[in-house]
Amino acid sequence: PEDPPTTTTTTTKSGPTKSIDHIAMKYQDGLPEVAQRRRRHHHQGDSNLNHHQCLAVDCYVSDMCVKTMSEQIDALLLAVDLGLVQPSTTFIILTIKCTRGHSKATFDTLVTNQVQRIQNHIHQLQILHLFANRYSERTIMGYWK
Repeated sequence: PEDPPTTTTTTTKSGPTKSIDHIAMKYQDGLPEVAQRRRRHHHQGDSNLNHHQCLAVDCYVSDMCVKTMSEQIDALLLAVDLGLVQPSTTFIILTIKCTRGHSKATFDTLVTNQVQRIQNHIHQLQILHLFANRYSERTIMGYWK
């Protein structure tokens, strides 16, 4: 069963502000929900923004655990299809978790295979093994073209 959505509220000098919506569902359902919420918010807000500007996020970050590495890329491509990722302005940060193999060379090869699916769409593409990453994780960063 899925958890109900929850909101984290932060208190500042100017009062409480809603900062994070936690939508506990699979990405296949969660990303369309985010797009729908942004669409509703747009209709209540600035009507000078075009449809893509209202939906797109400035930074798409994903560190989700999925059964296969390809699902991390699938989720990004779904976000693109839904208009959540804006060309030239959305910064992408994906952590890919390798679930097969045991060597650095194997992990690097598996990640490179997934990156090939999106490399023509990412400007300033970087594949990093961050200090915070586990041995079998790699972080992909760049701007969506």
